[in-house]
Amino acid sequence: MKDPKPIGELLRTLMERYRLADPDTWSRLSANWDRVAGQPWSGRTTPLSLKAGELVVEAESAAAVSMLRYGIVSLMEKLAAEYGEGVVSSVRVIPPPRR
Repeated sequence: MKDPKPIGELLRTLMERYRLADPDTWSRLSANWDRVAGQPWSGRTTPLSLKAGELVVEAESAAAVSMLRYGIVSLMEKLAAEYGEGVVSSVRVIPPPRR
């Protein structure tokens, strides 16, 4: 039988294996989204996930998706300044689910 490992070590291993964002980074990103992202993202988008460096953001409408895609480079610069280079390596903007 193997020696038990601390839960923190197990969580880090799982996060690395599945390439999930650090919980502290994700918590700060989602809590400060409107301030960090700024216009035109603020109030029009919601961050959904950060996995393997890809940030998935839901736009308020399908029309907003097209408009926001033009601002991805600027958004990534803001995110790099706030959270460090490479934390977000790509951004995918998706429309809201159909109702």
